[in-house]
Order: sequence, then structure tokens, then C-alpha cells
Amino acid sequence: MAIMALSSSSSKQATMEAGPSSKRASVSPRIPVASSLLRTVGLVALLLAVLAPEAAAQESSSQSETQSTHSSATASESGSHSQSGSSASHASTASSAVAPAPTPTGSAPAAAPTLNVTELHSNFTLPPLNRTHPAVVVQFPQGLNALSVVFNIASLGSNTSELPRVFVSTGSEDGGAGYDYVIDKAKDDPASGGTWLGDWNRRDGDHDAWEISWDQGFGNWTYGLDFHTQKFDPNAPSVKPSILIGRGIQDDITLSPSAISDGNVEVFVLVSDTYDNSTGIPGMSAETPLLGDTTQSSVLLFSPVLLHESIAEPLFPNYSLPKAEVDLPQWDEADTVTKNTRFVILPTTLSPVSVGLGNSIAAIDKVVRDHNLTVLNATSSGTQWMNVENSDGFRYWGFFQGLQPETNYTAWMVEQDTFIKSEPSWFATKEATFACPIVLPNAMCPGIGYASPVAPLNASGDALSAIPDAFAQVLEENLQGFEVSLMSMACGRDRYSWSSTCLDCYMAYRDWLCRIVVPQCASNNPPDFVDADPNGPDSPFVVPRTNSSRRNPDPFPAYATDYNELQPCISTCTAVDRTCPPSLQFYCPHRNFNANESYAYIGKNNMKNDGVGANGWPATDTWGNRWCNA
Repeated sequence: MAIMALSSSSSKQATMEAGPSSKRASVSPRIPVASSLLRTVGLVALLLAVLAPEAAAQESSSQSETQSTHSSATASESGSHSQSGSSASHASTASSAVAPAPTPTGSAPAAAPTLNVTELHSNFTLPPLNRTHPAVVVQFPQGLNALSVVFNIASLGSNTSELPRVFVSTGSEDGGAGYDYVIDKAKDDPASGGTWLGDWNRRDGDHDAWEISWDQGFGNWTYGLDFHTQKFDPNAPSVKPSILIGRGIQDDITLSPSAISDGNVEVFVLVSDTYDNSTGIPGMSAETPLLGDTTQSSVLLFSPVLLHESIAEPLFPNYSLPKAEVDLPQWDEADTVTKNTRFVILPTTLSPVSVGLGNSIAAIDKVVRDHNLTVLNATSSGTQWMNVENSDGFRYWGFFQGLQPETNYTAWMVEQDTFIKSEPSWFATKEATFACPIVLPNAMCPGIGYASPVAPLNASGDALSAIPDAFAQVLEENLQGFEVSLMSMACGRDRYSWSSTCLDCYMAYRDWLCRIVVPQCASNNPPDFVDADPNGPDSPFVVPRTNSSRRNPDPFPAYATDYNELQPCISTCTAVDRTCPPSLQFYCPHRNFNANESYAYIGKNNMKNDGVGANGWPATDTWGNRWCNA
């Protein structure tokens, strides 16, 4: 089962201010890069608190010095609920303010209370940071040789550009008593955390002190990590870390009250001192949810490939090609450590991205609570083998309904078992009159996953898990005929290419055929592309289809309503030409002649701008709007 958060009232689904037609770049997605991020059991506890219905009704006390977070488990991917109980945070109550006394240079401000962490599998909210209580020290016990800490900013003060500063120390510069947080000779330290886009953590060149770098409300610190293996090093020296978190902290660790804006800053902390050898040190995913397509009220989302696996290459002399319905590899939960993927969806008008907290689960949690959002389950979901985006392997997918027409949404992906959260991605629903149902990837066409005019859109708006018979028959007949021609050569024995095989040719032809027989519907009122290159496509390549302008050839039943057909990217044709034997004489139309009657592309250069991102412009923009079908 997949899950999402949506407004419980349609009145709360306000029109997006930075939507597809506005071309504002302030919400354009950033491509995340993997970093040395953290493992923590608390991440799941927080995610589930975000998504659990009871969480939406509870308000966290902003006055308590420590705050526990309880969660209930979500349902499994198969769709059945399995409760794993609640997870409570463990942290001692904050001690009374430390009395002013002589302290080493660079030590914590005397007024900062100390919060002693006694349970190393914990999650807790720090006391609100404001002008009255600007800083707090989080103290860990002695004897740790492995520790990971994740910080999530839940809310900022009136000046959203003012971020709290986080310093970590494992001792003083001269080895004496106390902690020295000052960073003098700063250098990047990827092994301790941070992200490529948000910068790595900075480490002092002379002693063990670090400053945490924020990336959209997410920060982390890891001790005892082997950066090359991404595993904790059990032989790392034992330490007693201390973390100073506060507002208005200067480089010399003094406080500047004038640098603190009005309001509270809330920070959520997740701690773990253990890890799973099979999963390494996960944290923030390097990939975002992949959009299949939307209708007026639904969306199909995919995870990144969980496990890469290709169709087995046949061997001579028993070389045989897959049947019309491919015997797809079967998913085994034991095959991968990346499991239990969940999607979180919010209206973009409510997204914490707008205040610079798009990577913070705590900020998402606060949006859900503050706006009383309702949690809905996916209508259908699962993990299966597919070839979406020309990448073979298993993906988790979720089909969601109950969205509002012509509305922009922000989506995140969380892998519950490995505690990985993605950066956000965006999509927009289509107009209320859109009439094509979404077709899921299937055994006959494992590369599709979009809205198509192959069946009337039923009242429930459900996705189609199989291709209707009238279209499946055309696919099967053409696949069988192509197989006969291809197998006339000694596949598996005689090589016609050093880079392609008969199987590659056959699967490329299947993908091309599926996009011709099962076309993609485009919006009847397509928006302008967002963040598109000025020289690139600014709108989709569509062909209006009516009863008087139906497709040719015409073996298909007439569609009940008019629709716009999105032209296939010319790359789907050239892939067949490139991977198949020349003896088949499969040729694509030339751009200088009539290629534009059947395919979408930009310019006259046959090597560029064919719908493949590596060759120019990808087929989609920021909001998942496609200019061609690939």
C-alpha cells in the first residue's frame, strides 16, 4: 500500500501560485546527489507520525523542553495493514541552565541548557529556539564509536533565511576538560555528512569539531563512518559527543541577540548508534519519485529502480524470444534491501519547499497537522518488473485518486525499511474534462505507464492493469510477425552487432509498437513548459483526434470522446533502427522530409533532441508535462 496526505476539504486545494503556466523557477526540482547520510530508526517513526490519521489531530506542545514522538506503523506494500506498535522518544529532561563559570574558549554559551540523551535509538523535539532561549546543548554518553544524528527543521522564525547553527565537538582543542566548538581551519568533511547541493559538513583542521550544513531543512552528522564503504567502522575511537544548536551563534560561539528574528525555530532530532551491515548508511535519496502520468483526479508514481534485472539473454542453439506476454521476473522481498516504499503527496501551495524546508520530514509533519490534512491510501500499488524510462528492473508503484483538477502537487518518497527520504518532485493534474484512463505497465507493454484512449474512463477512474483485447490482438499479431523475420537469421550464433542482440532488437521493437498501438493522451489545454530551455520545446507535440480524424491504420474501435494524442518521441523509432539487423530494413522517417507527421523532435540534427535527455531536452519538464511520448 502507498499513502498520501491530501487536504480534507476541497476548499483547501488552492490554485498553485507557481504552476505550470507561470514559469516561475522558484519551485523547480533540484537533482539530489548521494552523500554520506545517516541511518536512524527514528526517521520511520517520524514519517509514520506524519501519515497516521491521529497525528493530524494532535498538536505538539511548543513549551515543553522535550517532546516525544509516537507513531503507528503503516500498511505493507501488499495492501494489508500490519501494526508494529508505537515508538517513543527517549531523552532526559533538560537540566537547569548551566551557571555562568569560566569555560574554555569556544565552549557553549553559559545560558544554554543541556539535554542529556540516555537512549541512543531515539527521536525528540528540542525546546523551541527563540530570543529568550536561543540555544541548547545535546550531550551524549561516553564510549561511542558509532553514532548518527539527523536534524530536521520543523519551522523557522519570522526571517526564514535565518537558520539555526549546529556545532559538534568531541573534546577541547588542547585535550583538556570541556568542549571546543570553534571551527578555525575549516575544511569539507563528506564522511561526517551533508549533501553535495547543500554543502558538506565543515570540520576544524586541528581538532574534532564540526559545523553541520543544512540542505532544505535537512542536516546530519555521522561518526565512525568509513567513507569508502559507507559502513560504520567498529574500530573508531570511543568519544563522548556534544552538540550545540542555537540561533544567533557567531563563529566564536558567542551569542548575538540582534541576529535572532521573532518567533520560534523547532528542530527535530533522530539518533542511532547502530546500523545494518546489509544497508550501509542511508539517509537522503539521490533520486526523486518518477511520474508516470496524471488524469484530472489521479496520478501514477514510480520509485527508482529497486533492483536492476534484465530479461535473460537466450543462448544458441535454443534461442527463443519472449512471448507476446513476457514472462516477467518475479519480485522477491529478499532480493533487495530497499523495501516498503511510501509516497507522500501534498498540494504545492502547502509544501514546505516554499520556505526552504523541502527536505525536512518534520516540516512535512507540521503541514499535515497545521492544515488538518487527511491521509488516503493508494487505490492500487505493488512492486513489479518493468521497463519504464528504458531502465529494466523492479520498481514500486502507486496509483492515487482523489486529487483536484488542474492543481499542482509535491511528492516525496520514503523507503521505510532503509530510512531513506527523497528530495521532492512535482506534478500537475489535468483539466476536469480529461477522459483517458491510465494504463499500468504490464506483461505485454512493460514500458508504458500513462493515460491512453484504449477504453472509456469509468466512473471510478481506476487504472487499467491490462491492455484491452482489441489492442492486445494487434500487438500480438505484429510481435509474432516481427519475431519470424528476426529469427530468420541465426540469433545467438551470428552476431550482426557488437553492442546489440536479437533480444535487444525485439524489445526495442516491442516498446515502439506499444507506443504506436497504445498512444498517450495529452491535455486538451496543455500548459506552457516550466523551466524549459528557450531554444527547446515549450509545448507538447499533439495530434487532435476526433471521429473524423481517427488514427490510420484503423483496426481500433472509435473512442467515445475527442482527445489529443501525444506524438511518440522519434527516439523510440531510432532505437529499433539502431539495435536491429540491417537485413530487417526497419527505417525511420527522415527529419528533412516527413518525420514530423508521425514523431516529435526538435531541429534537423538526427543525433540531438529526440526525447532522450542525454541527447538534448528530456521528454518532461519540471511538472512532468511531456512534449513527446518516450
